[in-house]
Amino acid sequence: MVQVVLSGLPNVELVSFLVIVFTMYNPGQTRAAIAAFVVLQGAIYGFGIWWVSYLYIWYLLHVAALLTRRHGSALFYGLLAGAFGLVFGSLTAIPTLFMLGPAVALAYIISGLYFDVIHCVGNFVLVFVLYRPAMHAVNALQKREQNEPGALRHS
Repeated sequence: MVQVVLSGLPNVELVSFLVIVFTMYNPGQTRAAIAAFVVLQGAIYGFGIWWVSYLYIWYLLHVAALLTRRHGSALFYGLLAGAFGLVFGSLTAIPTLFMLGPAVALAYIISGLYFDVIHCVGNFVLVFVLYRPAMHAVNALQKREQNEPGALRHS
């Protein structure tokens, strides 16, 4: 629902934030959540060249968050999400490079730089603002699960 609301803003999304938070909470299930998201995106919006990049791009963010799990700072993860947003267009151009050639891939990257900057700023702001409250909620859920095993499955 939130993604639909944010769809009016170019390249402003909560997926990067959710991947980072889910990685902090449960890395194993994050991979399955990413897979479900990628399949749903293809089913809803079509399985175009852009979709091929989704087969690896969200996993790259997941791995980056996994490797930096100990930092725990809203600023750090805001910067990580911002950097991810900035290179998102270049990462999505990789299938274009192989399918349509370097000239088309370069044109794709250059034409999308404006949107990558928006993606960078949007990701930074969303993660910086929402990370701390989300992690407080995650920690509360984890404590509840420790005190009442199975509580999260039956709520």
